[in-house]
Amino acid sequence: MVLEEEQSKEPKYPRSPELRHAVKDLERDGENNMYSIYKKQRKSRKERNSNLAEQHLSEELANMPNVSIEKYSKLSYKRGLQHEDGELPFPCTPKVGPYEVKDPVFGAKNYFWCSCGMSKKQPFCDSSHVGTEFKPLKFSLD
Repeated sequence: MVLEEEQSKEPKYPRSPELRHAVKDLERDGENNMYSIYKKQRKSRKERNSNLAEQHLSEELANMPNVSIEKYSKLSYKRGLQHEDGELPFPCTPKVGPYEVKDPVFGAKNYFWCSCGMSKKQPFCDSSHVGTEFKPLKFSLD
């Protein structure tokens, strides 16, 4: 049993130093070697990204001077409003007009009107504005 295991551990390829040197010394730039016979299966990343306009735009669009295509960069995207570019928050609401408040509580309860427009309980706030610069408007019924 032990002998069979030792025999199965023999290397599949001969490990002679002469053979290793012969493989290292193969000319890789000639026409009759294995590197020239087998072509690359896929392009390198640099080759894929070099001509995006040719790959993805029609000739008509590619010839226009104001049309370009670039690889998306995570660093170029900025989330939220850009104050240095002059962007300011603008409140919005899905419905312009009066809302009906079901079972209103007068005087004792404070309500919060959603100013960001992302609340699922419009016109009332459900804290969907977290992470933005919008704040809900607090009011009570008198």
